[in-house]
Amino acid sequence: MNDPAATGAAGGIALAPLFAGLFLLLAAAAWTGLSLARAIAEDVRRVTHLVEAHARRERPAALAPTRPRLAELQRLVEAVNALLARNAQADVSHFVAVESLLERGRQKVHFLAHMSHDLKAPLNSVLGFADVLLGGVDG
Repeated sequence: MNDPAATGAAGGIALAPLFAGLFLLLAAAAWTGLSLARAIAEDVRRVTHLVEAHARRERPAALAPTRPRLAELQRLVEAVNALLARNAQADVSHFVAVESLLERGRQKVHFLAHMSHDLKAPLNSVLGFADVLLGGVDG
């Protein structure tokens, strides 16, 4: 049952599909890497063209649309996340400003209510003394 001659032939046949699958997997990974490298090189050429045209103060011709690549999608997601963060910050700032204005309004009303009461009492006393003096009442 453990005869090396019998298992050697059967083991070699069993390993052949494994090696073939491994070879195909490595070939696919190499092909994907090459495609990705070409796509990156094309992206670099496109950006270089745009930067050079901008440096010459020219308006570059419209580039043909390409299918979105992973890096472009990541930049788009980052831009959207940054926009959402700025929006959230603006909402918080707006809320804080509104609350600050409302608090100032409450403080103003409180100040005027207390000041009017604090001013009414002395003014009423002055008016009362003025009436006494005008009436000629002494002592």
